[in-house]
Amino acid sequence: MLTRIFPLPTFDNEELSRSASQLRAVVLTMLGMSTIYVVAWLILAPEFSYRIIFALPLYPLYIWLLRLIQQGKVKLAGGMMVAGIWLVLFFAATFSGGVLAPGYSGLLITVLAAGIFLSREWANAIAFISVLGGGILVYLERNGMMPAASEFTEPTTMWIAQAVFFFIAASLLQMGTQRISSALQRAQFEIEQRRDSEARLREAELLYRTLVEDTSVVIYRDTAEEGGPSMFISPQIKELIGYTADEFSSDPTFWQSLLHPDDRERVLDVVNQILETGNNNVSEYRLKARNGNWVWVRDEALLVRDEHGKPLYVQGVYVNITKQKEVEAQRETLIKELEAKNSELERFTYTVSHDLKAPLITMGGFLGFLEQDALSGNNERLKFDIQRISDANLKMQQLLNELLELSRIGRLINLPEDIPFEQIVSEALSRVESRLNQKQVEVRVGSGLPVVRGDRIRLVEVVQNLVDNAAKFMGSQANPRIEIGVGTRENKVVLFVRDNGIGIDPRFHEKIFALFDKLDPKAEGTGIGLALVRRIIEVHGGKIWVESDPGKGATFFFTLPEAA
Repeated sequence: MLTRIFPLPTFDNEELSRSASQLRAVVLTMLGMSTIYVVAWLILAPEFSYRIIFALPLYPLYIWLLRLIQQGKVKLAGGMMVAGIWLVLFFAATFSGGVLAPGYSGLLITVLAAGIFLSREWANAIAFISVLGGGILVYLERNGMMPAASEFTEPTTMWIAQAVFFFIAASLLQMGTQRISSALQRAQFEIEQRRDSEARLREAELLYRTLVEDTSVVIYRDTAEEGGPSMFISPQIKELIGYTADEFSSDPTFWQSLLHPDDRERVLDVVNQILETGNNNVSEYRLKARNGNWVWVRDEALLVRDEHGKPLYVQGVYVNITKQKEVEAQRETLIKELEAKNSELERFTYTVSHDLKAPLITMGGFLGFLEQDALSGNNERLKFDIQRISDANLKMQQLLNELLELSRIGRLINLPEDIPFEQIVSEALSRVESRLNQKQVEVRVGSGLPVVRGDRIRLVEVVQNLVDNAAKFMGSQANPRIEIGVGTRENKVVLFVRDNGIGIDPRFHEKIFALFDKLDPKAEGTGIGLALVRRIIEVHGGKIWVESDPGKGATFFFTLPEAA
């Protein structure tokens, strides 16, 4: 009936369910043994039936304990059971013969129950109190303050009580054995679980070590708070920029000192944004390597938080994208060059159509005059017409030849070689010797000219055109002079051709390099010379510019690749 009123309790906590079940079994066993004790006493020793009064207080205690167990209050129920049974048995011993009474022997049950359902400390405490209580009972008996024990040690009574205690003690010992067995099983299970966990941990550690040490990317973890743990970074950082992981971990701000000045503010803003918003971020920036080179990295970073949402650290990877950036830069350069060539092609097409049209118009017009003069018999006029047609024809032929020459630069080029620049100057001066003598121009060639690498024929054309152009625009200079030398600009070797001629207005410094652009329409030539010079220098990987003011001469600076 009681099992129906108080069914076997089950809880979400497996350990609590097991303890409740065992304590319930002990309480029911004690309740049953107490009932057997009362019935046996009434049957076998009716003359002592009044002693069942000591067992009656246990019944409400058992009902209360079963109720507490049903509610899951196992610890409280265990404590109340031990305390209640101890009090009942101690008082029974007090009024039934002291330490020789069955009740006193039954205190051993409370010690066992305390050890099983409470703790070792409780068991020791109950044992101490029981011994202390027994000492008090012995003292009272010796001093005649309570009846002698012999009056209460009737054999049948002792046998009934001890039988009940034996069954209860056996039940408790069985419970204790079950608890020990369960504990051993749990320990074995936990050991197996720990082994599995350690195996998984070793696998995870191996995977992590493989990811950190054997991949090509650099993995890092930086604390999200100031004063936190030092920065961790994988050993691949040394292959990336030459610095060791220890150098990064020794100073959490070390990586900031390696940022490119143009990227620093942007990157630090990104870091602050990650800390504030927690959003993942991918950024690209440059780090300075130990050898002084700038290395482009793609930084894929994320913020790691704990279970409470508190930021722990920023974790990410560095991927070397320097080659990719170089390819992108080359592509951008090629696009710009293509745009420049397309623009130049447009100007070229317009110029060609304009400048070639002029000789054709001239020849067409004088052919009409030629017919009229031939019919009228005007020989002088006829000769003039023929001369103008011939000049226009020569002009067109010269334009076509120079255009053909310009188109070949960058496509048909001789094999590069190492050439002392003095040889180039010497050959170029020999080609324009007649004009220099005619203009009585003094040429000064500086010392220390470098050895350059390139197409000898084209480089001679560069110097030849620059010297010829300088001699052509000397104006009325009484002491015309041209200087050819070498200097440095921004730690680079720069060659120059300087004159003391009429100079060039700064507004036209760029225009003079355009195709067929002549500042003086009456000057000889087609205006293609400086365009040809710039094309040759740019094909060699150099650049050219002019510095000049009207009346102060002009200096043409240009760079060329030096010999290896």
